[in-house]
Amino acid sequence: MRRSITIFPLLIALAVLMAAMPVAARRPIAIGIADPAGRDLATLETHVSQIGPTPSLWALWSDWGNRGGSTTCVPGQGTCAFPTDIVMQLHARGITPVIWWQPTDPANPLQGIYERYKRTLKGAHDTYLIEWARAARAAGEASGRPILLRYAHEATGYWFPWSVGRFDNSRENYKAAWRYVWNIFKQEGALPYVRFVWSTVFPYRWAYPGDKYVRFVGLTMLNYGEDRRWRDARPLIDKRVKASVQITQRPIIIAELATAYLGGDKARWLKQAYERAYEKHPKVWAIMYLDTDEPHRIANQPDWRLVKPDDGSALRMYQSIASSRRFQGTIR
Repeated sequence: MRRSITIFPLLIALAVLMAAMPVAARRPIAIGIADPAGRDLATLETHVSQIGPTPSLWALWSDWGNRGGSTTCVPGQGTCAFPTDIVMQLHARGITPVIWWQPTDPANPLQGIYERYKRTLKGAHDTYLIEWARAARAAGEASGRPILLRYAHEATGYWFPWSVGRFDNSRENYKAAWRYVWNIFKQEGALPYVRFVWSTVFPYRWAYPGDKYVRFVGLTMLNYGEDRRWRDARPLIDKRVKASVQITQRPIIIAELATAYLGGDKARWLKQAYERAYEKHPKVWAIMYLDTDEPHRIANQPDWRLVKPDDGSALRMYQSIASSRRFQGTIR
């Protein structure tokens, strides 16, 4: 009895001391923009003129089979080659490029030349992969800054030609191809600069390649609004982040976040989404807004652009978010 009486005040004192200790500050979230026209630096400059602060992240698209009419992948023809020039320009501005590296030929996606993981595993694209990895390494060495690589994103869905279930793409050869590509980048010395982003709509455990092969988990969070139904941003984020941390402790990038403007209050949705990520989910290190007018590109997609609605309410809200120190983080 005497020992418990002695220990009890010590426990109280320890609890008081711990409560008085400052809580470590939450790291600022890095924010960026995904715009299909982003390979043109003028698009970035237009964004900055509209929004204000320079984004920390900027998306670039690269398609394995888009060879610009050439039989081989030649820089400056198509989008297959590593985009050295724009990457270096982004790095010079302190912006981290996020490359959507799509194993497809957008002109012939049904041929399965680039879309089938078995072909990758058989070495059909080794020359291309090695050249790409070497160019990425050279760009990283020149600037000392990272390059995020979002390879074969959303393969757990059904809508892309490289999806699991298309051709002979299986769960097993998807993960095997991921590891195969990663190993080529390791072999070529690119990994100090290239960080692989395993990016899905929903993080299914069966699709995860393993911590060795992944630096960031990428998530997609879209509110289709009137086209389908208006979805509250908070549970949308909560559910996906929870699923991610049950698989891995790798930090999270919300690689595609967007909302329609028809069917609800877009400005309010943006405020709730960014605040929820910051206040409740320290594993979220970055958020990229999908600033594109999808109907002109893909059927049955809403207009995600920040300039909608026309009253400017969503744009002003995003400007307020981008100006906050809480959303001026960096990925290094």
